[in-house]
Amino acid sequence: MKTRQGFVSNSSSSSFIIITTKENHERVLKDLHPFYQEIIKILIEEGASFLGKDVIYIMDMLDSIGESSLFGDYGSLSEFEYKGKKPEDWDEDERDFCSVHDDYVEKLKEKPEEVFTAQVDL
Repeated sequence: MKTRQGFVSNSSSSSFIIITTKENHERVLKDLHPFYQEIIKILIEEGASFLGKDVIYIMDMLDSIGESSLFGDYGSLSEFEYKGKKPEDWDEDERDFCSVHDDYVEKLKEKPEEVFTAQVDL
């Protein structure tokens, strides 16, 4: 088993985890469109603490062909529906949840001291 920082892999499957402080998560979340907030709320896990701080985390498993347990046909977002007004830049045909996730993570990383990311190749 290999452990790497980042999200590049040539192994048959890999997992990644992103951990951030609750404060950092809330800082990023408040600036997002409500539609994107709802997507992120589905992806995160709350209620954990580390070194005395409340933390938020996202974990995902990619299989050998790059299918995600979060974003694939049967992932957490496969049945996602939103009743409110969607952002103008959202393409309903694409349903590009990965870019919402990636943008969220990039904004979290604006405070690198409050974010930990790791990838494990299996």
